Amino acid sequence: MWHDYGYGWGGHPHLFHGPFSILLALLFIVLIVFTIRYFMRGRHHHDHRETKKSDSLTLLETRYVQGEIDRDEFLKKKSDLLDKSPPSA
Repeated sequence: MWHDYGYGWGGHPHLFHGPFSILLALLFIVLIVFTIRYFMRGRHHHDHRETKKSDSLTLLETRYVQGEIDRDEFLKKKSDLLDKSPPSA
């Protein structure tokens, strides 16, 4: 009468319960990995831009010290690198 033989509500074995659970767990793990990589990549690119700007500023200062560019050109390029308005002459 009420015998489902331990197979759940409908009396049928859940054939896809095991594979579906494994697939769901793998999907969850992949989601976590991609989320971590997304946030780490964002931080990495930010650091890369700061390093690139610092390297550019160092190169600009070297060119100025060696006399390759004059003071006005140095100040204009420096303000461009630092995203400030150009100094008034």
